[in-house]
Amino acid sequence: VSQSRYYYRTWQEEYRYIKADGSVVYIYDRGYVIRNQDGKGVRMIGSMLDVSERRKAELELRANQQFITSIVEASPDIVYIYDIVKGGIVYCNDGFEKLLNYGKEEIMAMGENLFSNLVEAEDFDRHRLEVVPKYFELKDREIVSNTYRIYDKQGIVHWVNSRELVFSRNEDGRAYQIFGVVSDITTTKLANIELQEKKDRLELAEEIAGLGSWEFMPGDLHSGKWSAQLFHLLGLPVMEYSPSIVTGK
Repeated sequence: VSQSRYYYRTWQEEYRYIKADGSVVYIYDRGYVIRNQDGKGVRMIGSMLDVSERRKAELELRANQQFITSIVEASPDIVYIYDIVKGGIVYCNDGFEKLLNYGKEEIMAMGENLFSNLVEAEDFDRHRLEVVPKYFELKDREIVSNTYRIYDKQGIVHWVNSRELVFSRNEDGRAYQIFGVVSDITTTKLANIELQEKKDRLELAEEIAGLGSWEFMPGDLHSGKWSAQLFHLLGLPVMEYSPSIVTGK
């Protein structure tokens, strides 16, 4: 048949098909409609392919992606992917908005200035000099942690802890994207600071008064706690553990 007298139209579709045994399969159907010069269909040629396994894999992948997305978006933590070569966030959840009141668009717009804009200057310098170089030395699944202060949109400071690992590497195996999770540890950090300040004040008061303190649990005279000043009063070097009240060792 000369193609000068006929022309072809193709069509394709994917759908579910009920087999004779009642089972359902996914079919990829592709066909050709041969028409004459008047546009009238004169013949159809086609083929069908069972794509059930591919379709099943696609549905499972989509379900897994939705599950992971749900977990990430529900997290109170900041979850992000940062491009350490070009600089800037390439993905983040709503954590920035929940913790710092910055929307995703605002965070993305900061680009490579994100950390310098939000992180306390002293902590930013430490991050730039000590943490960033580690990115290029990390092995797969190796995690680098960092604690720093970050400011929200109202200028309130938050203590946070970040845990980061390599997300993507280039063809040479060099890291270029980092996956990170940032958790707000403000309450714990401030409580530890207050506890340390109380400890420092107690040690200063003992030093001024020329006394030392000790603490032992009833029934256990071999382990306890001595203050630093008590070690000094007894002419002993300050140790991590306290000598036994019975043996003195």
